[in-house]
Amino acid sequence: MKKKTIANAIMVAVIALIVVSGVLMAGNILGWFDKPDPETAMLTDVRGIVQMHRDGVSYTVEKDIVLRPGDVLSCEKGAAATICVKGSALTIGEGSRLTVADSNADTFCADMSAGEMFASCTDSVTVRFADNTLQLQDAVAHISVRTGTQSISVFAGNVEGANAGQKLEYIGGEKTISALQIEALNDFTIACLHRANQTQSMCFTDAQLDALVAKRNEALEDIINSQTPTAPSETAKPTEPTHTHEYRVTVISATCSTGGYTEYVCTCGDRYVDQETAAKGHTWSEWVMEKEPTSAAEGKEKRTCIHCDAFEERAIAKLPVGHTHSYTEKTVAATCTTGGYTLHNCSCGVSYKDKETAALGHSYTDNVTNATCTTDGYTLHTCAACGDSYTDTVIKAKGHSWSDWEVTKQPTTSQTGLQKRSCAVCKASEEETLPKLEITVAGYVYLTIRCDTILDNWDELNPAKAEFVPADGVIMPRVKVAYAEGETVFDILVRVCEAAGIQLEYSWEPLYDAYYIEGINNLYQFDCSSESGWMYKVNEWFPNYGVSAYTVKDGDVIDFLYTCHGYGTDVGAPEWEG
Repeated sequence: MKKKTIANAIMVAVIALIVVSGVLMAGNILGWFDKPDPETAMLTDVRGIVQMHRDGVSYTVEKDIVLRPGDVLSCEKGAAATICVKGSALTIGEGSRLTVADSNADTFCADMSAGEMFASCTDSVTVRFADNTLQLQDAVAHISVRTGTQSISVFAGNVEGANAGQKLEYIGGEKTISALQIEALNDFTIACLHRANQTQSMCFTDAQLDALVAKRNEALEDIINSQTPTAPSETAKPTEPTHTHEYRVTVISATCSTGGYTEYVCTCGDRYVDQETAAKGHTWSEWVMEKEPTSAAEGKEKRTCIHCDAFEERAIAKLPVGHTHSYTEKTVAATCTTGGYTLHNCSCGVSYKDKETAALGHSYTDNVTNATCTTDGYTLHTCAACGDSYTDTVIKAKGHSWSDWEVTKQPTTSQTGLQKRSCAVCKASEEETLPKLEITVAGYVYLTIRCDTILDNWDELNPAKAEFVPADGVIMPRVKVAYAEGETVFDILVRVCEAAGIQLEYSWEPLYDAYYIEGINNLYQFDCSSESGWMYKVNEWFPNYGVSAYTVKDGDVIDFLYTCHGYGTDVGAPEWEG
């Protein structure tokens, strides 16, 4: 008993040791035990999905971490992170992939294989890419590494002979220096430059950057307002009905060599066939001698198809010398289309027929198919004896007896409408889309879409939605939008998102008789806490009713804001009393 107790204790101790070892190993890889050290580079300001590959293990970085040689960092869509090296900061953006070669702050070196980096360096930092090695010190630059092309845009200081306001490019192994164009800056670089301008002077000032953003916003406004026609239209005008096919029906019976089908031909030229049947194949009569053979020459016999003019011929062998015919008889009954006869056949191949009778003729029964709105009527005659059939007495299709168009959904300036009509005879119906209403510009409003509260609650964001959050939290900067008399905040939002290519999802809420905004730019309710979702305000006031219930007026300032906590209190809404 004592031995068993000791064995159990040893086993428990071993298991505990294994668990502790596993925790220590995981903690070491995840950097739990690393302490911030000014002599070692650190990864900070992580936003979005940033992957770390360390010691053969990949995981998502969730907080600041001390870097080690061999660490591989990659930023997914919408992600960014900053490497702090003493007084220098290297910010990498989405699509970037970087390997830390030396994490010591005095000798920091990284290999960049793809993406972009904004480097603001006071101390010496080495960045390698392709076959190039950059020594950055007392300089601010943007590095772009793409397949076949690498470039360095210099905003302060000097990098490899390029001064502030110049761009250094490596294309096909050749190095060129040219003037830097402010119009070429992307959103990532503009945001980084604004931050850098707070501590030192760049070649582009905040005023120049703001002017560039404003110019781009004006271009966006032009696109939005170009989709706002100015021709007045007070009510929806139903369009002329589209052409309705009225087909003439022709039944083509199958023959011996061709298939049958029913053909439908409209007066507009449209044509199609259905009810296709296979060719019947020939039905041959008995062979009949046309030339009697002799002992000196071959004879010839022939047979014909009882349904068509097809025939076949074949030779009859010469008769043996001294042959005497010995006939057998076969009676062939008359059919609807062929006469009857008695056929006499000799073993030598000679045959003849006699006792011929006339064809019986068809005995047809009639079946009348009435014309409908879309198909012709006709009388089908079918022979009960042989199945032969034909049609006649074709009556043209009547065509639909349409009711007047009824508008089932009124069009607006932001949505198409719908109208419907039905046939009084066959109950068929058809729908047509009514175009969006043209508008007469009544004035202008200003619209913004922002989700910057998410930046302050990043740990609560659904990781799959990180790529949809802009670096500055601004989905749509303030734009000036023309509106028509009677338009609502909802109409303005739909038109702006459509013109700017911003995803928008909404639903109708009958209880409130208004539209509910479910998601903008793929960000939905509950994506960043159980209290998160979209709100709107007009002129700093948060209406307590839906977006389609607020009719805009000239000069209104509309903001769509994503709230994370407090049911809107974090974006300025009053405390909720429900």
